[in-house]
Amino acid sequence: GLISKKQYQALCPLYGNVLLSMALATIKYNPDGQPKRVKYQIVTLGNLNLYAWEKKDCFALIMSQLDFRLLVSRAVNDRCILKNLDINQAFCQSKLPENGKYVVQSPPGSLLTPNNTYLLLLKTLYGPKQSPRHWYNNAKMILTNMGLKQCPIAPCLFYGKLFDNKRPIYVGLYVDDIIYYSKDPTVESHFEKEIATKVTKIELLGKTSYFLGFKFEWIEHYDRELTCKMNQEAFAENFDTTGRI
Repeated sequence: GLISKKQYQALCPLYGNVLLSMALATIKYNPDGQPKRVKYQIVTLGNLNLYAWEKKDCFALIMSQLDFRLLVSRAVNDRCILKNLDINQAFCQSKLPENGKYVVQSPPGSLLTPNNTYLLLLKTLYGPKQSPRHWYNNAKMILTNMGLKQCPIAPCLFYGKLFDNKRPIYVGLYVDDIIYYSKDPTVESHFEKEIATKVTKIELLGKTSYFLGFKFEWIEHYDRELTCKMNQEAFAENFDTTGRI
């Protein structure tokens, strides 16, 4: 919420000094490794974080390559093409605890905030060290509240039935990217609609053609068998001779 300088001074003993912020641009790439668009985010300077924290407060699990390949293999075995979706501004979705809020100064040149005003963060933002953990816990809560179970040995894989009389759905979570499939298209559609009600905005990407640096080719055979080819050709081609992208 927007607060005045006077309000900030009153809150300073509770929430600490104001944190600086900046607008950060990130280049998004298409499946061929070529620039597609520029994405802007408001980022706070996490190095100025005033709250005491330990590694466990910041650590957020991500889907491993082994878990990812397991999900792909299961989808192929079930003759299903994986779909994926993207959570826009994922780190801005989680509510901050009462004892973990921040006051932030808007980026230089911002036209949305008047002079001598500040932003009291009610939700997480990119930059603070605890933000990844907040988002992971929020994403896990969303999926488990839908009735999905967390795989005991692969915490970023979820599975279960959204309806008792319909097919299960299998879901992989990698930060703000979700990959999933079900043998029943109506279950996939319901899953997408449920996710959309829990976050600000999602981008439905449909059939997975690019994920975690891999390009996918799905081949459906006449006998209903399914083949999935994966490669990182575009990723490799964008390395120069020094090994930099």
